[in-house]
Amino acid sequence: QAEALGDAMLGALEADASNARAEALAPIEAEGPGARAVLNFMRADALAEAGEIDAAVEQLEVWGQRAGVPVLKAAEGSDPAALAYDAMTKAEAEGADLLLIDTAGRLQNRADLMEELAKIVRVIRKKDDTAPHNTLLVLDATTGQNALSQVDTFQKMANVTGLVMTKLDGTAKGGVLVALADKFGLPIHAIGVGEQIDDLAPFDPEDFARALTGADR
Repeated sequence: QAEALGDAMLGALEADASNARAEALAPIEAEGPGARAVLNFMRADALAEAGEIDAAVEQLEVWGQRAGVPVLKAAEGSDPAALAYDAMTKAEAEGADLLLIDTAGRLQNRADLMEELAKIVRVIRKKDDTAPHNTLLVLDATTGQNALSQVDTFQKMANVTGLVMTKLDGTAKGGVLVALADKFGLPIHAIGVGEQIDDLAPFDPEDFARALTGADR
């Protein structure tokens, strides 16, 4: 059973592709901490915090210093879309390979926050009409079946290209990933069991299936 489930989810894996341009990747999440754990895990040439929460900016700055990655920020209340545009301009001018734009904290039932996200996409497409080149939706395992509606909403708003599931360190097993893979066919890049840099690992469908079905015991 575990092996069959793992085989069924293999299509959700996707290899990273190198690109001559500055690759713009935008992790988004309804709450926020999970997406920042993803940012902490990934090595980038530049980070842009397209949000307004001081603590989140400070957290990214700490991780940026540890990884030797510059973090671009703007004053609280500034336009996140303008910051994302400036970050893309800077990344291209400096020959960066990868720019991560943190757009976490987007509750799908808050029309103003969702419009802010849509504006970020519209504005950075003035710089590059194919941007963002990848959009990762970071899901909280504890949301259960609500993840289906989250993916549906964010997919329409920001063209989600991949998923990350966090908070699998609790009672939640993340079984909804099976339904998500079946319904949306999106690649699942990683799963997280905490907020430390070593707590996020590449998604292995066979290992996940064995853990979900108890076959690894």
